[in-house]
Amino acid sequence: MKPKLSSGDLTPIATRAITEVLAVQLKRVAEPVAPGDERLKEATGHHLHATVTLTGERIVGAVLFQVPVEFATKVAEQLLGSDAETDDSKDVTGELGNMISGLVKGELSSAGYHGTLGTPTVTLGSRISLHAPADSELCTTEWSCEGHLLSLQIQLSHPHPAA
Repeated sequence: MKPKLSSGDLTPIATRAITEVLAVQLKRVAEPVAPGDERLKEATGHHLHATVTLTGERIVGAVLFQVPVEFATKVAEQLLGSDAETDDSKDVTGELGNMISGLVKGELSSAGYHGTLGTPTVTLGSRISLHAPADSELCTTEWSCEGHLLSLQIQLSHPHPAA
């Protein structure tokens, strides 16, 4: 039986997923932001959150990708080639969250942790954090892309086998 995943195992997965999606799909570079960076205190305002659940026999959890509305609007306008409406920004955020979650799922599957992704749920509000119950792992990574702060969180737990 494989050992349980740790947040240290999830950080490189998160890094590869977000940098690949932004580079390949949007031709943008994401730079890591250290946990104590002063810019994180200034990350206020409205954000779009894309949450995708992951459910499998050996793991359950969620992937949360959140971006400032301004960033999502820029990306939507880039992809559409015209002005973006709020719904366009939400759609783009959901799609980016889905692509990132797909890469996370692929890496977890390669490590023997197979699962199924749920449909992305997109919400609008302040920055949020996933909750990590005592028996789960939470990986939080922060990123800077063209002056915007982005966040990717992965929360996983290992379900208890049925007796």
